[in-house]
Amino acid sequence: MNATAEIAEIRRRAVFLVDREYSHWGSLMASYQAVAQAVGTSPSWLRKFVKGYDEAKEPGFVVGLNIRAHYDAICGRIEANNEARRARLEILEARNAVVKGPDRMVAPVAPGTSCDASLTDNLEIPDFLRR
Repeated sequence: MNATAEIAEIRRRAVFLVDREYSHWGSLMASYQAVAQAVGTSPSWLRKFVKGYDEAKEPGFVVGLNIRAHYDAICGRIEANNEARRARLEILEARNAVVKGPDRMVAPVAPGTSCDASLTDNLEIPDFLRR
C-alpha cells in the first residue's frame, strides 16, 4: 500500500470514529473533541483532515497509528460483543429446544388473536380481579 492509499485509509477510519461518536453524543463538535482527545490531536485538525481540506497536513506517524489503534480497538469490542450475543442466542435457542422438545412444539399465536375460549371457560376468576 502506498502512502496516498494509507492516508485515505486513515481518513476513512477517522470518519468512522467521528460518525460513531456522533451517534453517541449527538453533536458533531463533541464527537470531533472526543475522537481528537482519544488519538492525541486537536479537534480543529481532525475536522479539517476528515473533511479533506488541503490546509490539514497529513497525519503524523503517531497520530496515524493512534487513529488506526483506536479504530481497531473499537472494532474489536464490537466483534467481541457480537460473538457474546451469538453465544447467548445459541444458549437460549438450545434451552428453548429442550423446553419445547420435538413433540411439544407450540404454534405461534398471531398478534391480536386471543386464546381458545374453551381453555379459559373452566377458570374461576376471584372477585377482586373482576372489573
